[in-house]
Amino acid sequence: MKEHPMHKRQFVVKPLVLAVAALSTVGGQAVLAEEKQYAMEEVIVSATRRNESVQDVPISIDVLGEGELENNGVGDLEDFAHLIASMNYVTLGPGTGNVYMRGISSGGESLLGATPNVAVYMDEQPVTAVGSFLNPHIYDVQRIETLAGPQGTLYGANSQAGS
Repeated sequence: MKEHPMHKRQFVVKPLVLAVAALSTVGGQAVLAEEKQYAMEEVIVSATRRNESVQDVPISIDVLGEGELENNGVGDLEDFAHLIASMNYVTLGPGTGNVYMRGISSGGESLLGATPNVAVYMDEQPVTAVGSFLNPHIYDVQRIETLAGPQGTLYGANSQAGS
């Protein structure tokens, strides 16, 4: 009986396919071994008034650590606001301004006498003011946390838009 050329090709192709498949899995295992060397740095925040991992906090939060603040050249609250999607800062004068969280104003010139809607805290102390906010120079800061959305339960009545 005469062998068909297709059968000969089959005996050559199958071992080649198996060899390529075996080599590709070995390469994939090497990549997986390399990926295991990298670990995410745990970020500790105090958004719920106690220190816990940012992954465990049930709040919409943006955190910039000391390294990120330094790398981005953050010198004041206005510089910081440019890095946060839900926050905006409008300068009203030297050292003062108006904070917006998710489009809601903190008060500013348009709402003199009304209570602010955005709470600002420095070292656990409120610096929220009627009319405008201080724009402190940021240096020697460990981290800045931004909590978008209503935070009245933890941060009081003046934090409807965020803290």
